[in-house]
Amino acid sequence: MGKKNDNTRFFIKVPRAVIETLRDNPLGITPYLAIAVSYGLNKRATFTLNQFREFANKDSVGLTKSLLTEALIELQNQERISFTVDNKVFCVAILDNFDDCESFAKIYMDEIYTLQQPELKKQTCKLLYVLAYLRLNMNAKGLYYRTY
Repeated sequence: MGKKNDNTRFFIKVPRAVIETLRDNPLGITPYLAIAVSYGLNKRATFTLNQFREFANKDSVGLTKSLLTEALIELQNQERISFTVDNKVFCVAILDNFDDCESFAKIYMDEIYTLQQPELKKQTCKLLYVLAYLRLNMNAKGLYYRTY
Protein backbone atom coordinates (compact mmCIF):
# COMPACT_ATOMS: atom_id res chain seq x y z
CA MET A 1 0.00 0.00 0.00
CA GLY A 2 2.71 2.45 0.86
CA LYS A 3 5.46 3.06 -1.64
CA LYS A 4 8.39 5.40 -2.04
CA ASN A 5 8.69 7.51 -5.14
CA ASP A 6 11.94 8.79 -6.62
CA ASN A 7 11.93 11.78 -4.25
CA THR A 8 11.70 9.44 -1.20
CA ARG A 9 8.20 10.60 -0.33
CA PHE A 10 6.00 7.76 0.86
CA PHE A 11 2.59 7.52 -0.76
CA ILE A 12 -0.56 5.42 -0.67
CA LYS A 13 -2.44 4.33 -3.77
CA VAL A 14 -6.18 4.88 -3.42
CA PRO A 15 -8.08 2.89 -6.10
CA ARG A 16 -10.79 4.56 -8.19
CA ALA A 17 -13.45 2.17 -6.83
CA VAL A 18 -12.67 3.19 -3.24
CA ILE A 19 -12.86 6.90 -4.08
CA GLU A 20 -16.12 6.53 -5.98
CA THR A 21 -17.78 4.21 -3.45
CA LEU A 22 -16.96 6.26 -0.35
CA ARG A 23 -17.90 9.67 -1.79
CA ASP A 24 -21.17 9.86 0.19
CA ASN A 25 -19.61 8.77 3.49
CA PRO A 26 -18.62 11.81 5.59
CA LEU A 27 -15.33 10.07 6.42
CA GLY A 28 -14.56 9.69 2.72
CA ILE A 29 -11.38 7.70 2.08
CA THR A 30 -10.02 8.24 5.60
CA PRO A 31 -10.76 4.64 6.78
CA TYR A 32 -8.87 3.32 3.75
CA LEU A 33 -5.91 5.57 4.54
CA ALA A 34 -5.99 4.53 8.22
CA ILE A 35 -5.84 0.88 7.17
CA ALA A 36 -2.94 1.61 4.82
CA VAL A 37 -0.98 3.46 7.51
CA SER A 38 -1.64 0.72 10.08
CA TYR A 39 -0.96 -2.10 7.57
CA GLY A 40 1.43 -4.70 8.98
CA LEU A 41 3.64 -7.45 7.63
CA ASN A 42 0.93 -10.06 8.14
CA LYS A 43 -1.63 -8.24 5.94
CA ARG A 44 -3.53 -7.01 8.98
CA ALA A 45 -4.32 -3.63 10.42
CA THR A 46 -5.50 -3.07 13.96
CA PHE A 47 -6.60 0.14 15.62
CA THR A 48 -8.94 1.33 18.31
CA LEU A 49 -11.74 3.80 17.76
CA ASN A 50 -9.73 6.45 19.61
CA GLN A 51 -6.73 5.87 17.35
CA PHE A 52 -8.95 6.19 14.29
CA ARG A 53 -10.62 9.29 15.70
CA GLU A 54 -7.19 10.86 16.20
CA PHE A 55 -6.11 9.88 12.68
CA ALA A 56 -9.34 11.27 11.18
CA ASN A 57 -9.07 14.42 13.32
CA LYS A 58 -12.63 13.94 14.66
CA ASP A 59 -14.28 14.78 17.98
CA SER A 60 -17.39 12.61 18.33
CA VAL A 61 -16.71 8.98 19.20
CA GLY A 62 -20.31 7.80 18.62
CA LEU A 63 -20.62 9.41 15.22
CA THR A 64 -17.21 8.21 14.13
CA LYS A 65 -17.88 4.59 15.17
CA SER A 66 -21.05 4.30 13.11
CA LEU A 67 -19.48 6.03 10.09
CA LEU A 68 -16.30 3.98 10.38
CA THR A 69 -18.29 0.75 10.56
CA GLU A 70 -20.33 1.83 7.52
CA ALA A 71 -17.17 2.56 5.50
CA LEU A 72 -15.54 -0.73 6.55
CA ILE A 73 -18.68 -2.64 5.54
CA GLU A 74 -18.50 -1.00 2.12
CA LEU A 75 -14.84 -2.01 1.72
CA GLN A 76 -15.79 -5.51 2.87
CA ASN A 77 -18.62 -5.64 0.30
CA GLN A 78 -16.01 -4.84 -2.37
CA GLU A 79 -14.05 -7.86 -1.07
CA ARG A 80 -11.03 -5.65 -0.30
CA ILE A 81 -11.02 -6.36 3.45
CA SER A 82 -12.71 -8.36 6.16
CA PHE A 83 -13.00 -6.96 9.65
CA THR A 84 -14.09 -7.74 13.16
CA VAL A 85 -14.44 -5.67 16.28
CA ASP A 86 -13.06 -7.31 19.43
CA ASN A 87 -13.02 -5.40 22.72
CA LYS A 88 -13.22 -2.04 20.93
CA VAL A 89 -10.31 -2.96 18.63
CA PHE A 90 -10.95 -3.03 14.89
CA CYS A 91 -9.08 -5.94 13.31
CA VAL A 92 -8.91 -5.62 9.54
CA ALA A 93 -7.58 -8.37 7.28
CA ILE A 94 -6.49 -7.25 3.82
CA LEU A 95 -7.97 -9.46 1.09
CA ASP A 96 -6.93 -7.44 -1.97
CA ASN A 97 -3.52 -6.32 -3.19
CA PHE A 98 -4.15 -2.59 -3.40
CA ASP A 99 -0.93 -1.99 -5.34
CA ASP A 100 -2.27 -3.79 -8.40
CA CYS A 101 -4.99 -1.27 -9.23
CA GLU A 102 -4.85 0.37 -12.66
CA SER A 103 -6.64 3.63 -11.87
CA PHE A 104 -5.71 5.30 -8.60
CA ALA A 105 -4.80 8.51 -6.82
CA LYS A 106 -1.53 8.97 -4.95
CA ILE A 107 -1.83 10.48 -1.50
CA TYR A 108 1.51 11.32 0.09
CA MET A 109 2.09 10.72 3.79
CA ASP A 110 3.29 14.28 4.37
CA GLU A 111 0.01 15.54 2.87
CA ILE A 112 -1.98 13.39 5.29
CA TYR A 113 -0.04 14.79 8.25
CA THR A 114 -0.46 18.35 6.97
CA LEU A 115 -4.23 17.91 6.73
CA GLN A 116 -4.37 16.49 10.28
CA GLN A 117 -3.40 19.84 11.81
CA PRO A 118 -5.68 21.10 14.61
CA GLU A 119 -6.86 24.12 12.60
CA LEU A 120 -8.30 21.75 9.97
CA LYS A 121 -10.12 19.56 12.51
CA LYS A 122 -13.58 19.83 10.92
CA GLN A 123 -12.32 19.54 7.34
CA THR A 124 -9.64 16.83 7.36
CA CYS A 125 -11.76 14.00 5.93
CA LYS A 126 -13.32 16.19 3.25
CA LEU A 127 -9.96 17.65 2.23
CA LEU A 128 -8.39 14.19 1.95
CA TYR A 129 -11.29 13.06 -0.21
CA VAL A 130 -11.11 16.14 -2.47
CA LEU A 131 -7.36 15.70 -2.84
CA ALA A 132 -7.82 12.05 -3.88
CA TYR A 133 -10.66 12.94 -6.25
CA LEU A 134 -8.63 15.67 -7.95
CA ARG A 135 -5.54 13.47 -8.24
CA LEU A 136 -7.60 10.62 -9.70
CA ASN A 137 -9.16 12.81 -12.37
CA MET A 138 -5.94 14.66 -13.13
CA ASN A 139 -4.10 11.35 -13.66
CA ALA A 140 -6.92 10.12 -15.92
CA LYS A 141 -6.39 13.21 -18.11
CA GLY A 142 -2.60 12.89 -18.10
CA LEU A 143 -2.16 15.90 -15.80
CA TYR A 144 -0.16 15.97 -12.61
CA TYR A 145 -0.40 18.20 -9.57
CA ARG A 146 2.75 20.07 -10.55
CA THR A 147 0.88 21.30 -13.64
CA TYR A 148 -1.29 23.53 -11.44
